[in-house]
Amino acid sequence: MSGEEVEFNNGFVTALALFYAHAYQLREASFAGRWALVLHAATDHLLEMDIPGNLSPKLRERVERFREEALAHRYEADDETVLRLFGECLEILKEIDREVFGLKVVVKHP
Repeated sequence: MSGEEVEFNNGFVTALALFYAHAYQLREASFAGRWALVLHAATDHLLEMDIPGNLSPKLRERVERFREEALAHRYEADDETVLRLFGECLEILKEIDREVFGLKVVVKHP
């Protein structure tokens, strides 16, 4: 796929990181119904995501399940679902660090 044909982004880690970056908008979107809009914008980054074939089957399945669920909730999601999906994305990013790079990851939220 050439760069001109990609609407938002492709890649794998890039797509997940750009999705997760939207989680910080949740603090600003505090009124009812707004978190679903944040999720909608975040899912744009998953539309053309390339999932590498050399991931372990377990991680690949987890990523595919996450992507499918996030896109299924693209147009409607309650706050609990939105938080869970952003949390799952972070856990997937940490698992990539463990599996691919052998890193022990600690994330402390402010």
